[in-house]
Amino acid sequence: MGVWSEDNILSYYNEDLSGRIEEIDVRWKNEELEKVLEMGERKLQISFSDNIKKSILDDSNGNVGLLQLIAGKVCLASGITDNNSRSNPTISNINSLANCRLQICRDLVPRYRLFSEKFSRGFNNEATQPIYESLLHICIKASDEELRLGIHKDIIGERLKHLDIEVNSPLTNYLKRIENLQSISGVSPIVLS
Repeated sequence: MGVWSEDNILSYYNEDLSGRIEEIDVRWKNEELEKVLEMGERKLQISFSDNIKKSILDDSNGNVGLLQLIAGKVCLASGITDNNSRSNPTISNINSLANCRLQICRDLVPRYRLFSEKFSRGFNNEATQPIYESLLHICIKASDEELRLGIHKDIIGERLKHLDIEVNSPLTNYLKRIENLQSISGVSPIVLS
């Protein structure tokens, strides 16, 4: 079973699994993801141009499932449905990739809209709602790099100040509740941690 990468996350949310499962941390390097693309190219008798390949690798963010989803949609958008092609075409239309990105994002809109609504409501507490709305706003406005590496709580605190949000208790208390809030609200898998 594949889950997001955080130690003991399955047993954290499902205590009866403690001692009954073993976690294997699998992280994909770009070189390994590139090999996955190359295997697909050989199997389908196609090739991706260097800029398409680089974009797919960047977009996958180290996730082999996302890599396969993007590559598959690019192939379909390029008319590649099997390996019966004799011409060994090169997929190089960057607009096709951009359209596939949009399609993937559109497919995810309902999930993230529901997440946003549930998360922004906080714990059904009018006093905390602006804080959770602002935390979500900060994450939405964050750069891809910040989201990959994580945003330090001090930076979040500074950004809350810029939004004129006053936090009456330690910010870490709110941050610690983020996963619990999603669990209680039925957000699965967890979006923000």
